[in-house]
Amino acid sequence: MTYDTPVVQDYHIPGVMHIGASDAFNLVLNEKAFLVDVREDEEVALGKPTLTTGYIHSPLSRFMQLKEQLPEKGTLIFMCAHGIRSIQVTAWFLQQGREDVLNLDGGFAAV
Repeated sequence: MTYDTPVVQDYHIPGVMHIGASDAFNLVLNEKAFLVDVREDEEVALGKPTLTTGYIHSPLSRFMQLKEQLPEKGTLIFMCAHGIRSIQVTAWFLQQGREDVLNLDGGFAAV
């Protein structure tokens, strides 16, 4: 389900766990995780996951203001276009002491 190094994307930060798209969506659909999309508004306008619940859009450019709106409990799976920005956000949350965070391996491009 989760893995230590990415399979799809090349960029990795040690300590960040990754999850594949199908496993991520299963967790979200079963209400065991939230998918947090850190892409900018223009990127989301081109396409986004077809989730009706468990999907949160929090653009990286406004992330510090919006991070307070994220659920305090439950796994957060961060996603961007290709997994580079989202892995950085995931690493930041780990540094802040939150352990239930994952990076969507390959980002939206892998969906």
